[in-house]
Amino acid sequence: MTVLFFKERYEDLDAELVEIRCKATDPVNRVTRCHSVIRVALDELMVKLESVVPIPEEEEMVLNRVWLVKFYALFIYETEVFRLVDCCPKSVRSERRFYKVTLKVMGDYLSQHAFLYEYYFRGMVGLDALLFIKGRKVDHLFLPESPEFFGGAMPPCTYIFARFMAYDQLILELRLKLDPGPIGELAKTYTHGLKWTGNKVNVAELAYGLYYAGQFNNGNAEVTDIYKWLEESLGISMGSVHRKFIDLRRRNTASPTKLLDKMREAIHQRIDEDLQYKPNRGIKLSKSFNED
Repeated sequence: MTVLFFKERYEDLDAELVEIRCKATDPVNRVTRCHSVIRVALDELMVKLESVVPIPEEEEMVLNRVWLVKFYALFIYETEVFRLVDCCPKSVRSERRFYKVTLKVMGDYLSQHAFLYEYYFRGMVGLDALLFIKGRKVDHLFLPESPEFFGGAMPPCTYIFARFMAYDQLILELRLKLDPGPIGELAKTYTHGLKWTGNKVNVAELAYGLYYAGQFNNGNAEVTDIYKWLEESLGISMGSVHRKFIDLRRRNTASPTKLLDKMREAIHQRIDEDLQYKPNRGIKLSKSFNED
């Protein structure tokens, strides 16, 4: 139940941050508001943890390695984004040089902690009982010191894994700023002639279906990333992730999974037709998926 609480709270926080990033044009306003909602979420998590004592070790490892890492990574990410914007030079040439230096600094950090980064990157679990149980003593040179977040003690590797996660995202974004060519060229040259004509709420339904079914990155992708992928693939703008989910919940006369229900029914219908050896196999099903 604690893991479920963390997961749901993370989804809510992610939606809040998307809203802030879309609306906040001033960097100071963005980082202040983002840090504020992240702190509120972390306070709620700490209260939840204090109410569940003792926590089974297996669950504690999941909370410290997966979920707290995700929350703290958001805090670190927003801090570093603000620093990048605040320190970035104005000229294009100086900006590119600044991005390259920043990439080197982040790369050096990952190299300094090569053992732990490899452990994180490959999803290893053999040392989790040592690295992600609070209060467990680990007398190894590879284990770094870590600051306490807002007075809440946690295993050192929770902090460093959060920094790995934030740096991975920042490194990807900086590389795209320096060399957006392949993505830009793909957008220009790849034209499939298809246009999404369905309701945008149906896209939200697909996004959440793929997210909860864990179909990307072994179930570790964020719903906002799936949204962005669908937006780019379909050539549409979805707007707020959170609001679209609210639209799904507000479907009063239809199922929240209306599109997925139609898809399932249509596939079953086609399979039934094939099994009955009907002569009209391959003919487009009469019911349109664009009906809402």
